[in-house]
Amino acid sequence: MLSQMVAPDSRETASTQDDDEPPRSRRWLPRPSRLLYAAIILALAALCGFLAVGGYEGGQELRRQESFLAAARAGSEMLTTVDAAHVHDDVARITASSTGPFLEDFQRRSEAFVEAVTKAQSSTRGTVLEAGLEQIRGDQADVLVTVAVTTSINGAEAQPRQWRMRIGVQQDGSTAKVSNVEFVP
Repeated sequence: MLSQMVAPDSRETASTQDDDEPPRSRRWLPRPSRLLYAAIILALAALCGFLAVGGYEGGQELRRQESFLAAARAGSEMLTTVDAAHVHDDVARITASSTGPFLEDFQRRSEAFVEAVTKAQSSTRGTVLEAGLEQIRGDQADVLVTVAVTTSINGAEAQPRQWRMRIGVQQDGSTAKVSNVEFVP
């Protein structure tokens, strides 16, 4: 009787072991879960691609804005830094960094400008204090610039004055150039 109690029935043991083991044909994940995971992975890949393209375009826009600002800063310094001793070089520099209506107007008036600077023996030195983009329209921008200008006429130096200018900048090939200048009160 003891042997009957200790030794379980072989049929019970086989059926108990079969119940504890998972069926061998069971898949790792059910088919709908695999499709869901694949869709999530594809969505994440598309989102990463979208963000990468947006970041690239944002970087290009930032470089374009910086180009407009740099051209306006350089142009306003060139316009406000003129010396009678080398006025022809100053005029050539201003002409090279200009385009559009401003270039045409400056070329028409450059002889009178050279004559006035030479006659007065004037020297001006401009320093950009601040510059900021006002608006961008395609390949053009308006930049507000504040410049401190020190003027010397016949050797007598005056106190620096601050001027505010709206510098129109236009993309001309691979560089941005001054296309318009307005003094802002």
